[in-house]
Amino acid sequence: RNFDVFLKPAISENINAFLFAKMRTGKSAGSSRKSTRNWKVVGPPHKHRYLKLENRGKYFLNDVEVCSTFFDLEEFLFKSSAYNRWLLAVTGQIVSESKSAVRNFRRGQDYTIAHHDSDSKVSQLQSTLCFVKADSINEHRAWMSGNFGGFECFIPTSPEVEDIAATAEVYDTTSNEEQLISVQASFNTLSLVQNKEHDFYFIKYLSKFAPSDRYDVHFCYNI
Repeated sequence: RNFDVFLKPAISENINAFLFAKMRTGKSAGSSRKSTRNWKVVGPPHKHRYLKLENRGKYFLNDVEVCSTFFDLEEFLFKSSAYNRWLLAVTGQIVSESKSAVRNFRRGQDYTIAHHDSDSKVSQLQSTLCFVKADSINEHRAWMSGNFGGFECFIPTSPEVEDIAATAEVYDTTSNEEQLISVQASFNTLSLVQNKEHDFYFIKYLSKFAPSDRYDVHFCYNI
């Protein structure tokens, strides 16, 4: 289930400005964020690669708005009892333990390979608030087409499936077409997807020709 325009315009417009303003002026049209004191590369590359927000208490001056805003969303919105009550209202599920990450998927570099949480023995609820540059109709259509990657994909599998590498590289979209869930990248959109513990999940490699990097605040709850 997707919730478009999830954050209030005053908040989302501010996020939009400091994430993508330089791209609009042409100052960084071809560049992406690099690993810094705040953003660390997550690996190993045969499983996934992206930047994750770290060292939240020691912001660089030129990155303070991005870091502090995402930190506030992660700590004070998505970890709040109010958000848990809202999840119960919209999904009917009581969530318990959670794992979270603020992620930056860079164009031409980042992805996750199909995987499942091998430590979890229960079903999960994936909560992802996504931000991409989609100012124009063409940019919006580019994201919705899926041709530039950056989308989330959930693949239903049986508990007997163990070959993660094979599933990551080749999956039969015809046999599972009705059950396969793809969530296209979209600005200020919250997606909620319930998956079983043995289902696979990945974010498609983000093309260097995509309209922008992908940023998200991702939570995985046990239910």
